[in-house]
Amino acid sequence: MSRIIIFSGAGISAESGIDTFRDSGGIWEKHKIEDVCTMSTWIKNYDMVHDFYDKRRIDLKNYNPNFAHTAVEELSKKYDVINITTNVDDLLERGGSSPLHIHGDIRKIRCMCCNKETDIGYRSKDQAVQENLIKHEDSCTDQSILKPAVIFFGEEAPEYEALWNIIRSLTKEDVVIVVGASLQVVPIDYYIAAYDCLKININPNLEVGTPYDEWIDIKDSASSGFKTILETLEEMIKNHV
Repeated sequence: MSRIIIFSGAGISAESGIDTFRDSGGIWEKHKIEDVCTMSTWIKNYDMVHDFYDKRRIDLKNYNPNFAHTAVEELSKKYDVINITTNVDDLLERGGSSPLHIHGDIRKIRCMCCNKETDIGYRSKDQAVQENLIKHEDSCTDQSILKPAVIFFGEEAPEYEALWNIIRSLTKEDVVIVVGASLQVVPIDYYIAAYDCLKININPNLEVGTPYDEWIDIKDSASSGFKTILETLEEMIKNHV
């Protein structure tokens, strides 16, 4: 086996208490995407946007990693793991791993003048400004427009290039584990359909399985699914080869 590529979505953090975005009762049922997560409207809704992300950033410290987060690090002790997430929380980091955040990091603020990002931790935007934490380039001429360092709809996602490079490098010896992802915003199942690697999907809400017969579907929570993987991965790999 060459590598394990783990692609996680909001479902991996759901057991920790963090709302998912698209499930029933999730964040987008309580807020309009166009109000708080769209490039064409965020300046108009500047205060609303920062209030939305401030509340989530401040509250984030009250959530803890679950077994699924720590299992990613456990796998990396034995295998070459590439950890990719669409999540903007830091529970994977607190679980011991270092993920590639392709949709940004809620703990960071970006200056839209100089494009520099600053990690403000679990503070509000205003608190970070008052504490002079937010840094700018010397050449920055306008330090008034700050944006959560989260990828909005209609915004370029720079880390997608790294994602495409990983996908293009897949081989039969690789394993792709998708966990807690809706497959709507980033249809990773579609992107890797042509690659003959071992594909595993962990999702308790699976109805008819993934669109492709060669997937191993684990209809379970992220934590239970990773317990299954830790116990049976070698057998899955052997059967795939």
